[in-house]
Amino acid sequence: SYLATSRPISAHSRAGVGRRHGATREEESDRFLDGLEGGDGGSDDQEPDSSTASAGSAAQSCPPTPPTRWGDLLRIPTVWLLLLQGVPGCIPWGVISAFLPDFLHAEHGLPVQQATLVMTAFSAGGMGGTLVGGEAGQRLYNASARLPPLLMLAAGSLGVLPMWALIASRGEWGFWPSAACAAAGGFLATQTGPNVRSTMVNVTRSEQRGVAFAAFTLSDDVGKGAGPFLIATLVAQRGRERAFSLAMLFWLPCAALCAATALTVEEDQARARSAQKRAGRGHARPTI
Repeated sequence: SYLATSRPISAHSRAGVGRRHGATREEESDRFLDGLEGGDGGSDDQEPDSSTASAGSAAQSCPPTPPTRWGDLLRIPTVWLLLLQGVPGCIPWGVISAFLPDFLHAEHGLPVQQATLVMTAFSAGGMGGTLVGGEAGQRLYNASARLPPLLMLAAGSLGVLPMWALIASRGEWGFWPSAACAAAGGFLATQTGPNVRSTMVNVTRSEQRGVAFAAFTLSDDVGKGAGPFLIATLVAQRGRERAFSLAMLFWLPCAALCAATALTVEEDQARARSAQKRAGRGHARPTI
């Protein structure tokens, strides 16, 4: 009789048992090699590792994301409107950064230091407008996705008035009224920026946003580059004051294009979220 032991049977023992039961020499050799490869307790029918199986199933359920095509991006009406608004909207910014400091000094008679401080007031107002515009846009969006475009329409249109008045004052106001007017213009003009970018995020899928913001930056650069060229042509024909005043009016078509997104943003946003859910991204709970 056989005695039960706790030590596993070795490969040589299995080979010996096979020989006693009449196995051929070739079968004994195969069993011996199997024992060397699998170890003392090895088996050919081992279950696959659970982590490997789960990784394979995850790879099958989440296929690689295809590259974003321009055609897919440009089929979104809201994206078209946001790209187009950047061209006229950046023409006044090109004039403000390139010509306005020298205009305040040469035409309005402000000293260089005061002209620079007026532009500093414009930048300070712009910082406040960015913060207030972002907060107001978020509150309006919480109520309805159609309301932030109306904020962009109001702020962009009203931003023309203080800048128009500053250019048309002809230096009669002095430093403090000019600085206050510039701060008001900066405060109103910058409220469009954060709301345009948040709208772009809402109507595009995660894999489209890199290309979308690259196109957005390109359209802005077209306006900033074309602005000084266009205004320099107008200066030669109509003079600096009238040319700069006309340049501020380009914020009006910019505001109108931003307002037009109220007609398309809800449908485009719903389409982007639906596609994001189908792809298995976008609404997963974040892990900490």
